[in-house]
Amino acid sequence: MSESERQEALFYSHKLAFEYFDGIAQKVRYDNLSQAVKRILRGKLREESDHFRTFRELYGFEAEFCERGKGWQKRDVEGLVGYVRRNCFSPVPTIRDLEECNRELSEWCKSLRAKRKVYGTGELVGERYEEERRCFRALPLKEIDVGIHAIAKANHYSLISVEGAFYSVPTRYAYHQVDIVITIKEVIASYKGEEIARHQRTDQKGRQIFDPLHYLSVYTEKPYTAINSKPIRQLPAIFRKFFECAYHKGYGTARECIKVLELLRSYSVEELGIAIEMAMSYEQYDVEGVKQVLIQLRHSSPWRGLWPQPNSKYEYRNTKQIQMTKKPNAPNFT
Repeated sequence: MSESERQEALFYSHKLAFEYFDGIAQKVRYDNLSQAVKRILRGKLREESDHFRTFRELYGFEAEFCERGKGWQKRDVEGLVGYVRRNCFSPVPTIRDLEECNRELSEWCKSLRAKRKVYGTGELVGERYEEERRCFRALPLKEIDVGIHAIAKANHYSLISVEGAFYSVPTRYAYHQVDIVITIKEVIASYKGEEIARHQRTDQKGRQIFDPLHYLSVYTEKPYTAINSKPIRQLPAIFRKFFECAYHKGYGTARECIKVLELLRSYSVEELGIAIEMAMSYEQYDVEGVKQVLIQLRHSSPWRGLWPQPNSKYEYRNTKQIQMTKKPNAPNFT
């Protein structure tokens, strides 16, 4: 299941399907969906869209399209949709998020392999699956980011424009053309085959998305420019408060703040935000002081209970109060 019907959502659904089946079908049959077909020709001939053809060639499978007005060529696809709806979504379940829903559906489908028989035969679904899997192509050895491939040029602010929004790349790539992949959730930029930036995708036109690490070279040369810069203002408010307090303590401390930002290479924004807030309570405005707090938070027993767990949603307000809120239980479709 997907949140949208855009091309990148179609490609991501294919990727999930290939991973579910643990292989790539040599031929996939389609109705004449606009995400794949640019123009319908005679019979089963089609002019495929450029992005779909690129995706198909990336995974190495053939596409076969149904003829217009011949719904029987789709076989029992619509019937299977109804089967899933009746057995999984009636009554309507409480769903936390789409990823959890897809995982539950995947596990439910796998459970049918051992108990459901193929219509008109005495074979189990699992037995027929093992027989067909021998004809599958192997999955790529390296993880592939599937989506829309394009080229964008970084401007003098080291930003690239993607569908009306702007995303940062390291400053050394300003005025350079970079390759981008627009996935269902991310925008990934690369230069000469090397990934240089990865951002969460936004649908807000005109919005600017920054990674402070992309501007470290500028901050190193001019430390005082960081405090009012847009990349810093997009971080949680505690970062700017830390910078303001530290900058009043002298030029050397200002440079230490840039070193603190470099910790984002190894720690998340949430982790570092908690650490600098606690460091401020001890009047620590240097990178070594923040590192010590991070070590205490992760490894020392007095702080172990405060450190957020992977499945927790938390909010930090000051150094003595950390609220923990557990996520609701996952839905069960079986």
